[in-house]
Amino acid sequence: MREIKFRGKRIDTGEWVYGYFTRNDESGRCYITTQSKTGGAYPWEVDPATVGQYIGLKDKHGREIYTGQQLRITMYDHWDGQEIAQQESVVEFRDCKFGITWSRQFSGMDSFSHSLPDVTFEVV
Repeated sequence: MREIKFRGKRIDTGEWVYGYFTRNDESGRCYITTQSKTGGAYPWEVDPATVGQYIGLKDKHGREIYTGQQLRITMYDHWDGQEIAQQESVVEFRDCKFGITWSRQFSGMDSFSHSLPDVTFEVV
């Protein structure tokens, strides 16, 4: 099962925080609630334009991938390992799936990476 968490930039410091997302319906303010090492929780107000959801995948360096991030996608030749194509795209949630646009066509991340095993993703 995929871990569900979010990230966003704090309003007060611009620091990225990771955790649970909530939005106050009356004020429209957005919060990411983080867990402290002592078990407590603290809601940080975040800029709504920076909020992204973890898609359950990591890039080639082991960094978590979130919606709204720019990725560099590189395809390699299956036989000789040579790079054959590279493109950058923003991770989106569309058509009930997390995906990227490759050659002007939206593709789900899971199906994209499973159908093309010689592909790497890198957060840029």
